[in-house]
Amino acid sequence: MKRIFSAIRKKFVAGIIVTAPAIVTYLALRFLFNTVDDILGPFLGSVLGRDIPGLGLVATALLILIMGFTATNLVGRRIVRGWEGIVATLPVVRRIYTSAKEFLEAVTSPDRMLFREVVLVEYPRKGIYSYAFVTSYVTLQGPKGPEAIAHVFVSNPPVPTTGTFIAVRVEDLLYLDMPVETALKLIVSGGIVTPAEVVPMSDAEAKRRREAAWAAREKS
Repeated sequence: MKRIFSAIRKKFVAGIIVTAPAIVTYLALRFLFNTVDDILGPFLGSVLGRDIPGLGLVATALLILIMGFTATNLVGRRIVRGWEGIVATLPVVRRIYTSAKEFLEAVTSPDRMLFREVVLVEYPRKGIYSYAFVTSYVTLQGPKGPEAIAHVFVSNPPVPTTGTFIAVRVEDLLYLDMPVETALKLIVSGGIVTPAEVVPMSDAEAKRRREAAWAAREKS
């Protein structure tokens, strides 16, 4: 009897593993569809006299495309600069708009990586290591002279874009020879999807990547 229940439990867990991601994907896409469709859908429905599911989504996509074409030509760039100049004079709106723009540029630009090196950092206390990502480097002008500081994002499972932002001295980080994609899978799965081994990056390679990131920062 125990074997039967054990076999059923294993099959049920296997079913959850297959079904749950599909359900989450469906719910996320439905939410995205309904949200975007509601932007212009009610207006177009009132104009046409009937609701057409998906019409608001198509209209929103076309509007975004038109805005993209407009923003990339000479006249459009001047309009955008004028708009951003107006936004810069509004205290609360300025912060929200600037933060959103910088985040989207970091995510969408092929020349800028949101997450750089994968590291282990002693967090939330000494003796406990967390997987994290270096997002940028800065120089701290301290009492003992300039120090290299890494901006580090400690992701939370199962949503890697949520977490804690901390600043750590570069020498206190353990750089890992691990692709960002592998680290993301590790974090999202809560350690279930684990690489065969975790190998520290060589000191020479870690130094080369820091110097390359710093050189790119100086040019930007």
